[in-house]
Amino acid sequence: MLSPPAATPRGARLGAFASPAFALAALGLPVVVVLPPLYAELGISLTVVGTIFMVARFFDVVTDPLFGVLGDRVRTPWGRRRPAIVVGVPVLLVGAAGLFLPPDPPSEFVLVASLLVLYLGWTLLTLSRTRPGRRNSRTTTTSGRTSWARCSSAVSRARSWSS
Repeated sequence: MLSPPAATPRGARLGAFASPAFALAALGLPVVVVLPPLYAELGISLTVVGTIFMVARFFDVVTDPLFGVLGDRVRTPWGRRRPAIVVGVPVLLVGAAGLFLPPDPPSEFVLVASLLVLYLGWTLLTLSRTRPGRRNSRTTTTSGRTSWARCSSAVSRARSWSS
């Protein structure tokens, strides 16, 4: 069992661990709220945009468990999770740039490719951040809270699509 260093207050350690969630939330909300109407306004049918978003999420359903298993098995001099973060951030940024800076005129292919790249980077980054939190939890209650937080986040994202 890991214990926090004596010099670091517990709240500061938890804050540092949770800090990437703010940046991810700042990116995630505009992706699902702003982009579908933007692409519809730029000339791609809203039905096509919705289908592309759905297909991209199905891709994410496959990549999450795959990269979760890989993250648990890979051992590097940097540790298990740091390489995923180092690779995931640039991949996420490339996908975000492709989504928020579409070519003129926008194409369905660019939307699909950018969403897949974004969700791949998102998977690498979020899985590498959330898995150690569950593994290092001192109690099953804390581990359960982490699981429920992820589940409620997924439900709230799904609800935002339906409204």
